[in-house]
Amino acid sequence: MQHPQPQALRHLTQDDINEAAAVAYSENVRGTVQDYEAVISAILNRVRSGDRQFVDDGQQFTVRNVTHSKAHGDQFQGVHDDPKDPLYDKGRNYREFGSNHGQAAENARIAAENIAAHGPTHNRTFFIALEEGQRPTERERRNLGHNMQRVGQMGNVYLYAPAPPARRHQVARHQHDRPAGPHPHTPQHRR
Repeated sequence: MQHPQPQALRHLTQDDINEAAAVAYSENVRGTVQDYEAVISAILNRVRSGDRQFVDDGQQFTVRNVTHSKAHGDQFQGVHDDPKDPLYDKGRNYREFGSNHGQAAENARIAAENIAAHGPTHNRTFFIALEEGQRPTERERRNLGHNMQRVGQMGNVYLYAPAPPARRHQVARHQHDRPAGPHPHTPQHRR
């Protein structure tokens, strides 16, 4: 008697795959598979982080709740699916993704399937996705938040993490009554 093979661990449901691919595509409509894998990895890392800054108050940590969160402004520049949203026109690429079968849209679908099957390609939650040849501007870096540092790059996606707190070097200052000259604990070299 044969036992059924265990189903492979899936990191994203089919709904999550569709959502993550649409969001990644809306971040950069000319991306490669690697670009989209980087963005989708950041989305999944946010879901798994448990960090409340990535979801609205009272929401569970799901791909959709992370991608649609307004907790700290628009976390994803292309997700504007509410007609009452003043930036609704910017969300066209996100809303029309399902009927888009161009190469970049297919790259986003492939990337989402890859992440669903194998998990995130990195462990970061902050990124800037750009078109080929572009570099992050100072404004884009500031929009990520205070004290962020670049920690890597995947294709055209720049990865960021909070910088470690600055270490303060404090020197103890002691004053001793001693004659001028070398410190008493400094070894003296004989000539």
